[in-house]
Amino acid sequence: STPSTRPHESLRVARGSRGRFATASVPHRTRKDFRSFLNAMERRGRDEVDVIARETSNETGKTEEEVRRYHKVFWERHKELADWERVIDKIEKGEKRLQRSKEIREALAEKIARSPKPHECLPLNYGASRGKVWTEEEDAFLLNMMHTYGYGNWERIRVEIRNAWQFNFDWFFKSRNASELGRRADLLIKLVEKENSDLDGRSRPKSSPRASVTASEKPKKSRSRKRSAPTTEDADAKRMKAVESPASMEA
Repeated sequence: STPSTRPHESLRVARGSRGRFATASVPHRTRKDFRSFLNAMERRGRDEVDVIARETSNETGKTEEEVRRYHKVFWERHKELADWERVIDKIEKGEKRLQRSKEIREALAEKIARSPKPHECLPLNYGASRGKVWTEEEDAFLLNMMHTYGYGNWERIRVEIRNAWQFNFDWFFKSRNASELGRRADLLIKLVEKENSDLDGRSRPKSSPRASVTASEKPKKSRSRKRSAPTTEDADAKRMKAVESPASMEA
């Protein structure tokens, strides 16, 4: 039977078809509407309700208030979907990507803040991973663009590279495709995160739990060393005590 689409009907349960996950007080919700709703949550994270509502509304024609109501009912009853685990897994993977992008942007912000002229120079400790093709100027530009537009926005970054006057005759850099930029970016991010980690380690106080020794522990270590290495005076005292003992006098 065809699912009802009355405006205030409660959420129907999908049995083998996501397209029948019907209305949550939203009339005429289709499989395409549902897919747009899920994609918005995957892109933005489940908690960004206003953004999800706006993007889904733009794609489906539903009002933002309708999408907000649907969002509430979805998270109350999503386990009634036949393939709910797969649906939630996709959303969680999207949220992990968002979290990783946030970590990358924070690492880049930390790196850029240390440079007085980040758009001109962002020195990196390349070690053996420098390569013979990419230049420091190209790497600095790529890092700045990732900080500005976000990790993964390669097409937008490609446009910026093509429009940058300093690379007018840099055919290598201007001809890199999205996957090539992504691979280079991954290497640069590892270098930046390692540099940040090393600097954070140096800035920690010397009295860290691993290195600190309390006052009560120090004498114990000192005494244990004395016991393990008796002095000549100790040995002489023991011999004198043995000579003066009653057993030796009777002998």
